[in-house]
Amino acid sequence: MVVLCSSLSAICLPIPVVAQVTTAPSPAPAGNANEGHDHKHYKFEELPQVVRTTIDKYREQAEITHIFSTRTNQGQEVFVVEFKIDSSDHQLAVLADGLVLKHEESVTLEQLPPKVRELTLKTAGGATLDLIEKVTRPGSTSVPLSYEVKWTADDLHNTVRIVLLESGEPLIIDHKKE
Repeated sequence: MVVLCSSLSAICLPIPVVAQVTTAPSPAPAGNANEGHDHKHYKFEELPQVVRTTIDKYREQAEITHIFSTRTNQGQEVFVVEFKIDSSDHQLAVLADGLVLKHEESVTLEQLPPKVRELTLKTAGGATLDLIEKVTRPGSTSVPLSYEVKWTADDLHNTVRIVLLESGEPLIIDHKKE
């Protein structure tokens, strides 16, 4: 169990951790392009049947653009599938048994709940937003819906994760500047 607290208020949010997975492939090191990678790339037909069935429920006949696998912090293999529906990019992280760990979908600023949009604009301070993603964890009612927003300001790449509390209030749980 992880407890996330806001430094701006006295709100603390307990969040059970099922598995943590980083779905962005790491950049290739200099030299051999496969050296240092623990990602294996797949064709759709090579995936376990239960994983294919789960993916088909989400992709709505959309063309898959990329499939690779990675590992959770518990060593479980996770299949990460990227696809596009209309103008929205999707990324689905699925365990070998078909359980969906998370579903990321690109959204526009206008698609954010009003209070999340307001907090996003205030935090970004007028910078142009590069990416907004809605992150869901299907099948879990105890983990709130979150949004990830990315922008660049003063040559720093900013990433903010915002959760939406049951009350409808947004809470910044992470702000990275790199």
